[in-house]
Amino acid sequence: MGLLNAPNIVSDFLGGAGTESGGFDGYPVTRAQLLAKFQEYLAEQDADDPDSGVTPADRTWLSDRLPEGAYQNPGEVFSALLPVIDGSLLDGKEWSHQLRFGDVAAGTRLIVPPSVVAVLVGRKGEALDAFSSGQFLLSAETAPRATAVSRRPVKGAIRWTLRADPVFFSKLDQNIKIEHSVRSKTGSPISLFADIGFSLADPMKLVQSPAGPTLGRSQKPEQAVTPIVVPLLKEFMEASDASSIPTHIPALEGSIRSALEAAGLAVRNVKVSTYISPMGGAGMFAMNPEMMARMPPEARAMMEARMKEAMQRRAMAHGMPGSVPPGSSVPTTIPPSPTPGTRVCPACHASNPDSVKFCQTCGKPLSTPPKCPSCGKEAAPGIKFCGNCGARLP
Repeated sequence: MGLLNAPNIVSDFLGGAGTESGGFDGYPVTRAQLLAKFQEYLAEQDADDPDSGVTPADRTWLSDRLPEGAYQNPGEVFSALLPVIDGSLLDGKEWSHQLRFGDVAAGTRLIVPPSVVAVLVGRKGEALDAFSSGQFLLSAETAPRATAVSRRPVKGAIRWTLRADPVFFSKLDQNIKIEHSVRSKTGSPISLFADIGFSLADPMKLVQSPAGPTLGRSQKPEQAVTPIVVPLLKEFMEASDASSIPTHIPALEGSIRSALEAAGLAVRNVKVSTYISPMGGAGMFAMNPEMMARMPPEARAMMEARMKEAMQRRAMAHGMPGSVPPGSSVPTTIPPSPTPGTRVCPACHASNPDSVKFCQTCGKPLSTPPKCPSCGKEAAPGIKFCGNCGARLP
């Protein structure tokens, strides 16, 4: 039995495999007593060989790694000094963090901070053993279910493996927003916004829920909750028409709450709001200031440009000025109607006398105004229908 990466001075003191020393044998012993004996051992080695080459890091290696407690035999000391899995690495921005080891050594020290819980998850995604805050040495006693699905250790063996991965979950309160857009059964574009406040209640249930397979190395809360909530939003919208959706929102909120609680979450609040756009496409985003504000600047600028273009086409198609939806600052312009004796520039829409061939404002060539094939009246470039008789222009 040896210690991986332990300094020779520590292995000699504890009696690790391959050492000449019989090792410390004054068990049972507390951590403080063992460290005091180690300092005595160091002093003896210094007296025998002042140039032994033992570094300061060698001298503190044991005290830096050995947890508090009482040790009945060398095996318990060696187990306590095996690798550490520390849940305090969860930095607050994550809600869950899975460490994919495949196998975890028995005797590994699992550190679970006060705001975190840990679950050992098996190879098939099953929740095996849960750990609240504290420090634990993984063993057949502390992880019985993980032991049951692993290769049984040989009697008296110190080193063996648990076929499981640890997953850490934050117990802190979470507040998330989930958006989902789709068309209702009547074809109207609809967006639903779910504001949800929750905390973790039962991590074992969460691992077995629809969110379980999505657990990754680093995960924000909305990534875990989305697989539970989005199917409910989608089913609700596809089964509803635009006029009935507002009256059914309370039932949807209740369904979301029930599904999240069944997945092991303590739900504080669920609030669903809806937006139904008569325009669709870019208009759906431009008419919702909240959605526009969340978009990156580049995406927002592109959406505003598309909205402007769509509104111009719509206005020209109907032969009437367009309107900008509430919450949008996008201006809407259409070519002005020509007055007698003038020509409208197709580039900048400035008015020019009939006698000139180039625009006096931007210098672009002036095209001959189209004439209505029905009544013969001239029309501004870009107009689709005659403003005099309503006939379609070529």
